[in-house]
Amino acid sequence: MTLDIRHNVHIRKARKRPRDSDVAALATVLSSAFMHADLADYLIPDWDERRTRYPDYFALLAEHALTTAHVDLLTIWNHSIIAGAAVWYQVDEDGLPDPEADYGHRLSAAAGPAMERFTALKRAMHEHHPRAEPHDYLAYLAVRPPYRRYGFASRLLDHRHQQLNAAGRPAYLEATGDHNRALYAAHEYLELDPYPIAADGPHLFPMWRKPSNAA
Repeated sequence: MTLDIRHNVHIRKARKRPRDSDVAALATVLSSAFMHADLADYLIPDWDERRTRYPDYFALLAEHALTTAHVDLLTIWNHSIIAGAAVWYQVDEDGLPDPEADYGHRLSAAAGPAMERFTALKRAMHEHHPRAEPHDYLAYLAVRPPYRRYGFASRLLDHRHQQLNAAGRPAYLEATGDHNRALYAAHEYLELDPYPIAADGPHLFPMWRKPSNAA
């Protein structure tokens, strides 16, 4: 008898004092999930270079996320495999948490010749981020390719949305294409005005979710 992978799923919050193995595990989820994602061809068009640089880039992001964000990990097979993750930042009056002092240098080393495009992406997202109301910001929703089509992205969203509903807290994100726009719309996100990353870049589609009354 074949076990249904969907019935052996757990979601847990990552610890705030991560070990190196925690950073590596989250970085693996993020880099594998975004290796062929909507923005990948724009950020690093060359496949071989992307495959080389993405692990270091996402290791840097994973380290920052695990120390400053709310990170949900979706595990399967008795917690032996991390199949997906969601990275949420709490945005209040002070905005997003600042990165470490050496973040820019490390980002430049990880991005290499693509640094200009990574900088353009960060700048555009920062300029268009809403500031009028405290909210949770979904920076990354990632499911490793072998474990897609099981509804894991929706389970990660539902898990955090229940908590946000109870707290009466809205959520914000940037969708990157038609597929995830549809996913987020199905979870009560409404589209705001899209904007380009740069003059020659693709558009991002900001979306906002009001907390449900059902807490």
